[in-house]
Amino acid sequence: MTTKKTHIKGRQPLPWHLLMPKYWYLWLGIFTLSLMSYLPARLRDPLGRRIGTLIFNKNQKRRTIAYQNLALCYPQYDEHTLLELTQQHFQHFYSALLTLPRYWWARPESLKKQTAMIGYEHITEAQQAGKGIILMGCHTATLEVGGLMLSMDHPSLAYYHEFKNPLLEWWMIRCRTRFGGRVISRKHNLSDTVRQVRKGALLNYLGDEDLGSDNATFAAFMGVTKATQTGLTKLARLCRADVIPCFNYYDVQRKKHISLILPPLQNFPSGDDATDALTINDCLAKMIQHAPTQYMWTMKLFKTQPDSQKSVYR
Repeated sequence: MTTKKTHIKGRQPLPWHLLMPKYWYLWLGIFTLSLMSYLPARLRDPLGRRIGTLIFNKNQKRRTIAYQNLALCYPQYDEHTLLELTQQHFQHFYSALLTLPRYWWARPESLKKQTAMIGYEHITEAQQAGKGIILMGCHTATLEVGGLMLSMDHPSLAYYHEFKNPLLEWWMIRCRTRFGGRVISRKHNLSDTVRQVRKGALLNYLGDEDLGSDNATFAAFMGVTKATQTGLTKLARLCRADVIPCFNYYDVQRKKHISLILPPLQNFPSGDDATDALTINDCLAKMIQHAPTQYMWTMKLFKTQPDSQKSVYR
């Protein structure tokens, strides 16, 4: 009896060669992050804001991209307001980012107290109806929290970008599969993904990146033309799955991570890629409004334009 080859990866033991001296500087960074997980929120949050302010002041490239994205998506704001919003983005994003180490080291019981999952009934209803589930998220500082917490009780799967550095590759897989979840590289075909979702795995999928014009259609996102990948439409059809939006953010007042799970997309897939792209983008825009400064505005969201139009970032 032969075993089917799979590209899905779970938690793996540490290869001994990753302890060699050439990796020690990375181990120092990992050790520093582990210490960060013990910082109380009253110290961690201000530290994150200071780091964000420093990067805002020093990284002109990312500051310019974030400002341009915000200017396009919020044309009602004047220059002063946009600049202030850009700075708040860096402050809030890095403040939220510094909370992640706790999810890599802290005990599950402690993490459950620090996480609020709102709308979990939408997952339960889809499971009871025998549907596959694709959780559609977007790039926030804490985008991994929802999938990581759900993997405690459900088989789960997520796409990831491969790292050239083998220690970073091992480390990120270790973090994302800590509670039994698994990952698969975007480079591989869909067969493994479809098989797992049909068997009950929750697939975490990010639908907001601009990955070019291949396998994409152009649709409005917050009033701006954006290349939107058709992969989510294809996966939903092949997996016979409900697409359930999930927005993850850090509530500064409550000092808690929020995973906001919304009702499944209706009439999706519709059979028309343009209609589905607009449905995706409208949903993403609504999710972002729950914590707009924690969205990753430093991505080149609109770098691909129809008919080779000039990039908005030049």
